[in-house]
Amino acid sequence: MFVYANFDSTLVQYLSRSNINNVTNFIALLVIVNSLTIITLQIPTLILLRNFTPRIKILIGIVLIAIAQIIFAFSPINTVYYLCVATVILSFGEIIAIPTFNVEVDRLTPHHLRGAFFGASNMSSIGSALAPIYGGIMLDLFNATLLFSLLSLISLITLLIYYIFLIKKNN
Repeated sequence: MFVYANFDSTLVQYLSRSNINNVTNFIALLVIVNSLTIITLQIPTLILLRNFTPRIKILIGIVLIAIAQIIFAFSPINTVYYLCVATVILSFGEIIAIPTFNVEVDRLTPHHLRGAFFGASNMSSIGSALAPIYGGIMLDLFNATLLFSLLSLISLITLLIYYIFLIKKNN
């Protein structure tokens, strides 16, 4: 959630600090692209991926989120096209990964510990609270390229930790 939450907070901070004309319209466009992608493509995407395992869905979703961060990192700030493409890719990652997390927690957790594990998985909401702080600090001290590149790296590290957990669980 930490990486994804930066779309609603850090990207908005970044765009607001730029010298883009009509920045409010630009931000609104990205939110509309995100919303329309999810509304129109969530069901077809989930139907298309219904035969994929939760592991593969999480892999695909997180990789898409990481790719979106790289596009945000290296896109010219005033180029609507690239930022919209990144938003669509991020939205697909959201469509695929986020619903799968709860399914995977349920699948991997011993029955008698499910409540505790679902409670712990909701700690991901802390990421939503920390995202604007991280984004603001990174924008103040560094730049958007480093900020979004690190978010992509965090996505990939999260994926690595997930697979290490799966390997340990299977041994």
